[in-house]
Amino acid sequence: MVKGDTEATVAASVTAARKRINDENVRAFIGPTNLTFTDVKDLIVENNVPVVTPTAGTTELDSVGGNHIFRTVSNDS
Repeated sequence: MVKGDTEATVAASVTAARKRINDENVRAFIGPTNLTFTDVKDLIVENNVPVVTPTAGTTELDSVGGNHIFRTVSNDS
C-alpha cells in the first residue's frame, strides 16, 4: 500500500495521483475525497486505474467513470 497526501488542494491531488500512476505503478486508488475527486477523475480514467471513493458524493459521478470509478456513498444532491 502506498499513501499520497492530497493536502485538500487540487494541485497536490493531481500531483499525488500522477506520481502514484507514473512512478509507483499503483493498481487502484482508495480515495480521494469529494473536495478533490473531480480534479483527478480524468487522470484516473485515462490511465484505467480503478478507484473506490468512500466519501465522494458528487453527482458528477452519476455519469462518468464507467468501469473505473466506484463510490460507497450516495450522491450529495
